Amino acid sequence: MTQIQFLTFNIGSELFALEVLKVKEIIPIGTITAIPLMQPFIKGVMNIRGNIVPIIDMNKRLELDLDMNSKKESIIILSLEYEDEHHHIGFIVSKVDKVFTKESLDLESTPLFGSKVKKIFIKNIAKVDEQFITILDIERILDFDELSQTTQTIKE
Repeated sequence: MTQIQFLTFNIGSELFALEVLKVKEIIPIGTITAIPLMQPFIKGVMNIRGNIVPIIDMNKRLELDLDMNSKKESIIILSLEYEDEHHHIGFIVSKVDKVFTKESLDLESTPLFGSKVKKIFIKNIAKVDEQFITILDIERILDFDELSQTTQTIKE
């Protein structure tokens, strides 16, 4: 059996998780520079130690429309592979919570209904301390081909 560690975080009042192995670091929100013609869920870019990192507004990306006002807002920076290269991408969350470990066999499949998030963005469901946590499919949410489209390309 394979054990997997997950990082939990809130977007508004909703609790989500993703695999810890994809997390590079967690940073406070800094100056985000907007980029013209980007999709509405792309907040802009940040300079993080000399690297330009795109920042995603996960509330908009997941189409949740939740209240994000939180003094604990953070950016989770992920390291993802695309075309045989590692790329960094960040996303804004209301609060980073904790890490938990689950056996891969203990993960539940995606429910057919009852979620505020589109089914294609959900990888699994985990039950932790009598609470169900939605595990996001971060590769699908942060699809580099889709993210690189401009709003001008989408409208054509």
